[in-house]
Amino acid sequence: MHRTEGANNVGHLFVDGPPGTTVEEDWLNAIQEEIAYSIEQAGITLKTAATETRQQLKTAIDTLANTRIDVADLRRKNALINGDFNIWQRGTSFVAIANADFFADRFRYEKVGAMVHTVSRDTDVPTQIESGHKSNYSLKLDVTTIDAALAVGDYVLISQNIEGYNFAPFVGNTATLSFWVKATKTGIYCVGFENTGVDRSYVAEYTVNVANTWEKKTITITFDYVGGTWDYTNGTGIRMRWALASGTTYHGVAGSWQNGNFFATVNQVNSVDDVANNFWLSQIQFELGDVATPFEYRLIGDELALCQRYYEKSYDSAVLPDAADSNGIITFELVGVPNNDYDLYCPISFIVQKRTGPTINIYDGVGGGSPTVSMTGGSKAGVVALIGDKGCRVGGENGAATTSWLLQFHYTAEAEL
Repeated sequence: MHRTEGANNVGHLFVDGPPGTTVEEDWLNAIQEEIAYSIEQAGITLKTAATETRQQLKTAIDTLANTRIDVADLRRKNALINGDFNIWQRGTSFVAIANADFFADRFRYEKVGAMVHTVSRDTDVPTQIESGHKSNYSLKLDVTTIDAALAVGDYVLISQNIEGYNFAPFVGNTATLSFWVKATKTGIYCVGFENTGVDRSYVAEYTVNVANTWEKKTITITFDYVGGTWDYTNGTGIRMRWALASGTTYHGVAGSWQNGNFFATVNQVNSVDDVANNFWLSQIQFELGDVATPFEYRLIGDELALCQRYYEKSYDSAVLPDAADSNGIITFELVGVPNNDYDLYCPISFIVQKRTGPTINIYDGVGGGSPTVSMTGGSKAGVVALIGDKGCRVGGENGAATTSWLLQFHYTAEAEL
């Protein structure tokens, strides 16, 4: 775009004259192409003289303005936590994982049936060229024991429960779930959305078209439900479940809210019928609106803090609970005290305030199990008290006289949904 340079302009402005400013061909073409380019950048096809409505520029401005807001407001649009699978505080490989166990932070494995999986952090991810985002890790499930003939109540799920406070903005609105999936077995898979009371459900289908190939899937859902038991505070707001297999007990109808606990349809494939079957998930995003916007970038510290509202540990990130490891161990020591037996107590302030008072496990730092603490006389039974959402108290009894009073321990604090 440029200002007029036509003859008789005044400071690059048009004047009536006489003599008036000459309207140049190049200037008119520049205006036309500038406007046309803006309309086309909004994804709108230009009309012809016969179909002209004189509304396309306004529509383009609205569209581009909304797009600009989406791109600029990248922080916290994704209500799902750890969708990039960067945080694994409990470990990175889970052989023969049990029902209801967590693996990557905020994600849980659920199953009923003979099937067995190894769940692990994997470096097989969608490329930056195809997804527009650089991921380090994905979630991988590897079948090690099959369940080829599912009973009516059998199922395998990957789930994340979203806290009520974080789900509340979605009520009455349209939302979009997007994710990348890769699977050995092609066919129809399902994602289930269930409420707090598990008495209202919505099932969506998606198709894995090509075996062992990353594909992006998008599901749009409107939370216009009526009835059911819901929690919009610090309990479970919505349950999101990716089904890998499901018996008929949990088959519902795709595309509508219904009474009951359903997370699949009759079309759901059985992806646990062969030990060759693998299943991956990556770049999961759940956001307001009917469009899947680019995957949200979060600072690693922000993502970790979001996870720590539900689970934290005093061990280093790569160290598993109950490991013999003294790095970061909490220490409370008194020296030069009377030669007596002693009880010693130490307060903990959690790294992040929990959604509710958590379950606390304490460890002595030498592999002695839980609940134990290290004291001058060695590993002793530990005691946890005064548990709140911001902290607690840990202590123990030494059991022998000493002039050096020591209390050491690691801990985990879990307040998962």
